[in-house]
Amino acid sequence: MTYADALKIMGKPDAETVNNTGKAWIPTYNGTDRWRHYLAYKGQGVLVFAGAAGGEIVEISRTKAYPPDVLIQIVHNPKDTGKF
Repeated sequence: MTYADALKIMGKPDAETVNNTGKAWIPTYNGTDRWRHYLAYKGQGVLVFAGAAGGEIVEISRTKAYPPDVLIQIVHNPKDTGKF
């Protein structure tokens, strides 16, 4: 599922954040999963997306040039606060 598809279904998240993975620090690595994008929904849980190839973490978190492309994990938690 794409990021856009998830937003159509779930709506706007209560909170979202972007973190890089260890792969982002490998100078020769240009593949996917260099960063993760988290969307938190109060009373629902968290959706985790893997980042597309290319881009730097600062660029990704401030622009829409590299939108998250693949939903990789759904963490259901009815007690989620919707905050990070």
